[in-house]
Amino acid sequence: MKKIYTIILLSLALACTASLFTSCDKNGKGSQEVILEAFGPCPVLRGTAISFLGKNLNKVTTVVFPDNIEVTPTIVSEGEINAIVPQEATVGKIILKHPKGETISVANLGFTEPYEITAISPIDKAVKYGDTLTITGDYLWNIVQVVFMDNAPVDSTEFYSQTRTTIKVPVPAAAKSGKVKIVDPSGNELYSDTEIEALQPKVTAIAPTTIKAGKELTITAANAELIGSITFPDGTEIPAEEFLSQTENTIKLTVPESCKDGNISYTAYSGIKEEFTTPLVMVVPSITAVTPETRMKAGLKAIITGTDLDLVTSVAYGETLDQTFSFSEGKITTTIPFDAVDGVITLSTAAEKSITSDPVTLVKPVITSMSPLTLQAGETFDISGTDLDLVASLTLGGKDCEFSISGEPAKLTVQTINTSVSGKVLIKAANGDQNESQETITLTYASLVIVSDMPGSAGIDDEITVTGSNFNIIENIFLGDTKVTGYSSRTDTELKFRIPDVQTGTYNMRFVLFSGDEENCPKSINITGKVTIIPIWSGSHNLGDAWGSALQMYDGSIFSSLYTGTPITFEFTENEGTGWWQLQIMDGTWTKLAGAGHSGDVVNLTEGQSSFTFNATFADIQQIKNSGMVINGVNVTISRIYASVMNYKPDPLENTDIVLMDFQQHGGHDGTWDASWGGVTEIIHEGDNMYARGTTLFPANTWVLNCNHQSDGAPGPAIANLSDYVMKVDIKLEKDIEEVAASSMQIVFGSKWDGWINDFFEQIKGYGGYTTNGQWLTLSFAADSFGYSSMDCSSGDYGMFYAGGEIDGTGLCIDNWRFVHK
Repeated sequence: MKKIYTIILLSLALACTASLFTSCDKNGKGSQEVILEAFGPCPVLRGTAISFLGKNLNKVTTVVFPDNIEVTPTIVSEGEINAIVPQEATVGKIILKHPKGETISVANLGFTEPYEITAISPIDKAVKYGDTLTITGDYLWNIVQVVFMDNAPVDSTEFYSQTRTTIKVPVPAAAKSGKVKIVDPSGNELYSDTEIEALQPKVTAIAPTTIKAGKELTITAANAELIGSITFPDGTEIPAEEFLSQTENTIKLTVPESCKDGNISYTAYSGIKEEFTTPLVMVVPSITAVTPETRMKAGLKAIITGTDLDLVTSVAYGETLDQTFSFSEGKITTTIPFDAVDGVITLSTAAEKSITSDPVTLVKPVITSMSPLTLQAGETFDISGTDLDLVASLTLGGKDCEFSISGEPAKLTVQTINTSVSGKVLIKAANGDQNESQETITLTYASLVIVSDMPGSAGIDDEITVTGSNFNIIENIFLGDTKVTGYSSRTDTELKFRIPDVQTGTYNMRFVLFSGDEENCPKSINITGKVTIIPIWSGSHNLGDAWGSALQMYDGSIFSSLYTGTPITFEFTENEGTGWWQLQIMDGTWTKLAGAGHSGDVVNLTEGQSSFTFNATFADIQQIKNSGMVINGVNVTISRIYASVMNYKPDPLENTDIVLMDFQQHGGHDGTWDASWGGVTEIIHEGDNMYARGTTLFPANTWVLNCNHQSDGAPGPAIANLSDYVMKVDIKLEKDIEEVAASSMQIVFGSKWDGWINDFFEQIKGYGGYTTNGQWLTLSFAADSFGYSSMDCSSGDYGMFYAGGEIDGTGLCIDNWRFVHK
């Protein structure tokens, strides 16, 4: 047999020596006290001498070795004594007894001994958990652990017995066949020459083989107590502590709800895992009948009877699940979904098994009559029938119509519009079931030209498409007084043309027919100014994958043509294979622009996105004009940056307009007199035109425009009924103005101070500032919204008075304050 000796390396010996020489008498306080400074050698061979060094050691009468073995020392000198280490000594502290008490070593006594294994038993038969394994040899009392194959340890505290020559240990549940090793306190290991055979569990049967989830399964096995867990075919592992019972021969446990067909596997405490080849088959529920509580109609209930229906985890009508079904007293109660379709009902279990019912036929909505059958477009008609409460959508002549459901039995009331068309009615349920009327609805129209579809807004020079019918009777189309000329397509059912250069505003197209008659389109279109694209940057700049390659533009003049609210667009490609894409949009000082809407520190982009647009705030525009722009990000390659600036036009002056102020010379009335008494505006001559322009900050409550010169040949007008008029004023901001809270204009008519234009600034407000994109545009107000029903400016003061917090009015230009007849 092999023998193991403790081998002390030089470095370890030196460390022990240092610790030994620091050992001291715990009670020593004077020169007469016994002080232990060191002892050695350590480790030591039993039966050999060991020396103790210190002070007053000649007073020691007895050396006590662990465990409580007393030896009389040999006195060498006052500072040294010797003793023979008994064969029975063990690891631990050494005690020196003397007349004044005891001195205990700080370091433990250790041994150098050739421990060995001479035999292990039994080896003539297999062992299993709980059996006793006997190890014989020498110096085995130093062993602190016995380890079975593949790290199944038994600590000395669990040994049945331990002497110098014998260790008896229990066989652990995790034991495997193979050699056994012993371990000393220093971690040294010694393997046996012979091997043991450790029994392992073996499943021989399961019952029942066809079983219902949640029921008890019995597993028969040899050495069943050695099974640590059972794994079911769905992957659910049940540990031994959750078994219902476990003996040497059987295990009982509950089959999990999620269990599927297949083989179970079992894992021994030793870690050995095996699969039992007889498959487990899960019970399938059955359906005997599907019975409606009243009718098989969407929204009502049906009862499903059968066996083992408690296993059902989902009820489906075609592809539609009933999320609200319930099980009670052996039956399933299901609410028929509104998008359920005819066919089988499918019941599924957690075991991924399913069964289907016989096909079911659901109730469908049916039209029986309609009234009236002839009506004018824009009027309503009624539909009677059966189960019309199931109707989810409705078309007339193939076009969608709005409808309402009322009454019992349900009746439909259909609302036509002036673009509705004649034809049959088709109703459709949520599940797609359809029913078409036998009768036809015939519509009459107040006009000959029918427009069924057109955009609600467009910009100047944009091409729009108008669809409908009877377009061949149209000779010309007008937006206001401007004729449409830029056609790209004209048919009886479709018109394509470009928006002409008209004033911005809302228009109803005017159709001039070949017959000479005229019709107005009932639908309106909002015409906006033409958009000017301002290029900012183009090229190819990869922002990289580590936030280290920003695109930097520090020249603020690039952005000089931008205004508050200007949309700024970034076109890019997302770098492939990355999975996430982000931007940071900042000014030249690397401060994030508020309008970009960063989420935390970044703008998150979605997969497939190729552009990002944001509206720059007042603060954004000031920042980038002052310091430029920096675009940082990750996994994005920028290709183009541009801005879209809207162009405006003021409404034209008409001969019928009643002008209150246009700052021109009228009789003896000099337009320059109309600048503010507050000194905040001046009158500008620009060619033949004159207008008022702000020159400084507007303090709170100050005149902006004013006049009391009616006697100089140009008396102010009087209007008896303001409700017949719209008040308009042309305005231009030479530069954007930062938004001021509660800012408004008060208007004064004939020294009457009750009128307020609360939305004067609202019409040009947005994104933290006021702007007109540096252009003239027209503001419009209902003339009777100022608190007056009439106005008379033929005498007294009149003008505009600013109210609100201090605002920078420099460059705020006003012209053509007028009243336009509706």
